[in-house]
Amino acid sequence: MTADLDAVAAWRAEVRGWFERHSSPRVGAVAIGRGVDVARSRAWQRRLFAAGLTGVDWPTRYGGGGRAAWQAAVVREEAARFADTADDVFGTGVGLVGPALLAHGTEAQRDAHLRAILAGDAVWCQLFSEPDAGSDLASLTTRADRDGDGWVVNGGKVWSSGAHLADFGLLLARTDPAQPGRRGISAFLLPMRLPGVAVHPLRQMTGDAHFCQVFLTDVRLPGDALLGEPEGGWAVTGTVLAQERYLVAAGAGVDLPVDRLAALGRDGGRDGGALGRDGGGALGRDGGPPLAGTRRDRVVQAVIRARLVGLLADRLLGDAGSPAFASVCKLAMADHVARTADLAMELLGPAAALGADRLAPADASWQDAFLGQWLIRLGGGTEQIQRTIVADRLLGLPPG
Repeated sequence: MTADLDAVAAWRAEVRGWFERHSSPRVGAVAIGRGVDVARSRAWQRRLFAAGLTGVDWPTRYGGGGRAAWQAAVVREEAARFADTADDVFGTGVGLVGPALLAHGTEAQRDAHLRAILAGDAVWCQLFSEPDAGSDLASLTTRADRDGDGWVVNGGKVWSSGAHLADFGLLLARTDPAQPGRRGISAFLLPMRLPGVAVHPLRQMTGDAHFCQVFLTDVRLPGDALLGEPEGGWAVTGTVLAQERYLVAAGAGVDLPVDRLAALGRDGGRDGGALGRDGGGALGRDGGPPLAGTRRDRVVQAVIRARLVGLLADRLLGDAGSPAFASVCKLAMADHVARTADLAMELLGPAAALGADRLAPADASWQDAFLGQWLIRLGGGTEQIQRTIVADRLLGLPPG
């Protein structure tokens, strides 16, 4: 972090103290993609806003704290430790839409939306992916056609997180079909209650319906709904996806308590308490190093991996970071989440197949992390897309 270490420590102590007074420590892994209580999330967002702990590095004019980026990062790190931050319907607005408005919005758009996002008055979703335009987002076919001073939108979106709860959506649509790919795309601010907007939640294997499919039929938007320049939607897309990769890479919303993995393998004898190659023995009980390939070794590797991912995130915040380096960090975080959640399921043994209502809350949360790992692995671009970015922009490898 580009800040004095004493200043970082003092700010962290202040922030942690506030969370300790107003929330309780999170138990178990984060419930990735689980449903949320909107009223509870709204009340929590308003407490954060009143305390100056949301939009920490946004300009004060729009309700932000006017602080440094490293201070906002410290708040995100500390927030991940506490229970109330798990139910967050405002993450898309604060983490993705807000930066896009700051970078590309008019003053009128910023004044209309930014403070409302921070104050918990407006929930946002992202309307990017389509059934035939996911990783190849530039192939999207949703149309926005000129109609006088406004636009008429037709098409469909899918995998839109929390769209059934949202007041507004950040929409990508093709405004010039004569221009191929990304050059014909524009971005819009779409009120989700307009006539012609139909939202259908999609049931997923966690039992929740976090993602939605959205149908847009003759939806009329005013001219000032355009965000950025006409056919300039790809610049908005770049801002949003870079921010999403950055947040995933920095661990926002991801809390895997790797220090509990050893206890998970011992408690209750789920599979004989096996952490060693022979099916017995606790971590380090024999006084020697864990054997390569054993469960004990994999627990140790998870702890080491968590530390390395944290160090990569710290580098991303500093001068060494770059948008392309965020892809490296995102890959590392996605790999860490997947491998750690897989190991937790193995340590749970047969109990991993039980319903969440028959498990202790901490164990059930590992189920959520396991089933919801694809949200981390796919969000902001798939792992394959991230590897392509690293190869092209960091390593300078030839295409093909």
